[in-house]
Amino acid sequence: MNAFIYFYPADIFQYQFGNAVKDITLESLFNENYFSNLTLKGWFMLAICSVGIPVIIAWRSTLTKYSRKTGEEKKSIFDKLK
Repeated sequence: MNAFIYFYPADIFQYQFGNAVKDITLESLFNENYFSNLTLKGWFMLAICSVGIPVIIAWRSTLTKYSRKTGEEKKSIFDKLK
């Protein structure tokens, strides 16, 4: 997930440059070391992209699934590993 966001050229992280607030990519954030100037929104976006989305995907993949037609329980990926 972090590699995708690193190489995708979306300006979603905000940092403060003097009185101006600018948006930068994750690649720029790491290459130019703007961590000390990130705004609160920038820190939240970094946490969501680095931790939040992968945790939600992992949690969702371990849930038990049910068939929509019959209502029967299907084993999740986690259950198959046991």
